[in-house]
Amino acid sequence: MANDSINSWKTNNLNGWRGDPNSVEAQLDTMVCINNKADKVIMANLGRVFSVNAKLDAIGFFYGVKIKGGWYFFSGPTAYITRDEDSLNTPTSFTKLHEAAIQEVFDVVPFWFTLLRVN
Repeated sequence: MANDSINSWKTNNLNGWRGDPNSVEAQLDTMVCINNKADKVIMANLGRVFSVNAKLDAIGFFYGVKIKGGWYFFSGPTAYITRDEDSLNTPTSFTKLHEAAIQEVFDVVPFWFTLLRVN
């Protein structure tokens, strides 16, 4: 469902996706934090930027809330990840973005959330 929301935002040119959709490759991280009631989730949206002048890649906080039986998703803050000095023109791998997401997103979630790995 979360991927459907991201694709809908891109298709409809909504706020967070106004840039050139061909210059960014994004995917949800494989880690998901869910609360004890299973009605709130915290995820990370990993973004690799392919623009010529790009020197950063991004990890966006991505939230989900279940209200009256339906899931609603929204974006939160973004953590920008600087690229390695020796490869500034190469986007950060999803593996390295995942490692950064563990520190930037998942290590700071409240204790009442459980960390799950989704494949």
